Amino acid sequence: MAIVTVNFNTPGTYYWTCPVDIWDLVPSDDTNFMECYGGGGPGAGRTTNGISGGGAGGAYAKLTGSAAFRYGRVYTIVVAAAVNGTTGTGPSGNSSIISTSESGEICKATGGGPGTSTTGGSNSTTGSVGTIIRAGGLGAGPGSPYSGAGGGGGGSTSAGGNASNPNGGTSGGGQAGVGGNSQTDDGTSNGSPGTAAGGGGGGASRLSTGSPTGGQGAQGYVKITYDDKYLGRNVSKHHQLLIGQ
Repeated sequence: MAIVTVNFNTPGTYYWTCPVDIWDLVPSDDTNFMECYGGGGPGAGRTTNGISGGGAGGAYAKLTGSAAFRYGRVYTIVVAAAVNGTTGTGPSGNSSIISTSESGEICKATGGGPGTSTTGGSNSTTGSVGTIIRAGGLGAGPGSPYSGAGGGGGGSTSAGGNASNPNGGTSGGGQAGVGGNSQTDDGTSNGSPGTAAGGGGGGASRLSTGSPTGGQGAQGYVKITYDDKYLGRNVSKHHQLLIGQ
């Protein structure tokens, strides 16, 4: 018997049919679980002289225990796509989601907020779903001589690190990425991209000419882990009937 991991590391939508049936495990079981890493928020760009703020890191969500796995059920997996920075304030980072037609969204990690021309992105976890939820790191606002750096992605160990110019926020562990670093205000530069999964992008800098874009908010990630001793197993059928699932 072995622990099996199923990794979804390319943005897009996937369908996974559960090969295990786990009815008799307590919800705190940590051998069988699902994880989502949200996408990072982009840094802000510039059309006038100055420096802009960095995006926040994406959130992390984990669903543990028997509630996550039903044999033969089809799970829809959405891996958050990266978000490119614009010449102004871009959109928030995308969410990574695991859902079923029977239960809706069962695990969801929301994306980080974008930087603006004056502030760093926010790291709200509102809308995230899971047994454990951790925020991404805050993006930093601009402060001469640096544009704002991006926040680190929330991860399996901790929340993502807040950005501290000129350095992007640190990873929260697991597959979580780091935030993009600052640019300096002595030239025109696009913001630095965050790294996957979920690192926020850094803010841009403009001096005299050009329309630099904010750094890209990194893509998300989804991971499913289970013990293959439960392959094809249909346990505690009486319990299944009692709870009506």
